[in-house]
Amino acid sequence: MLGLLAALTRLTGWVLVVPLAYHFWERHLGQGKWKIDPVGGWHPRLVGKATAVFLPMIGLLLFMLYRSWLGLPPLSNIYAEYWFQRTGIPGSDLLRALRGMVGLGTGRAWEFTLWFDFFITLLLLATTVWAFFRWHNKLGWALYAAMLLFFMLLPSSEFKPLYSFSRYALAFFPTFFLLAELGSNGKVHRLILYSSLVLLLYFSAQFFIWGWVA
Repeated sequence: MLGLLAALTRLTGWVLVVPLAYHFWERHLGQGKWKIDPVGGWHPRLVGKATAVFLPMIGLLLFMLYRSWLGLPPLSNIYAEYWFQRTGIPGSDLLRALRGMVGLGTGRAWEFTLWFDFFITLLLLATTVWAFFRWHNKLGWALYAAMLLFFMLLPSSEFKPLYSFSRYALAFFPTFFLLAELGSNGKVHRLILYSSLVLLLYFSAQFFIWGWVA
């Protein structure tokens, strides 16, 4: 039910389908030649649990149907009109961001926030891969991060590459768990602490002067 509400609240909630499906398979299936038969056979309660796995996707479909019923334009039009984004090859914005970081291209040239968004993207990529090795017995966390990152990298824009990407990092809780573990090293702990303080001051000042902080 929480997955359904997550998808109704924000489209990214649908990615919960994959980790939920994995945990359902891990706990209730894994039998037979293809490792998909249930332990003890199918019964009504198990069917109900299997159906619940797809609630986030159902929430996404309900949201789309509700928008259509209201007569609102497709989301693709909204993204194209307001954020100049379209669905592209995941990660293509990284190449566009590199050009903008050195003053080339047409999007966000020389912007500090572009550098920050690029760094955050690399951090999320690294910690997502790391999560698969660090928690091989808890793949649900890594699958969640991988699906969320895939969905976040789908939009592509020539004018605003990686736009507002840094704020999406808040949803990557596996990244924060891994950074907390790294913080057990004193030098890494100070690096995280000092850089966070500097960024807090910078973005607070940006917010104070009505600048775009995400």
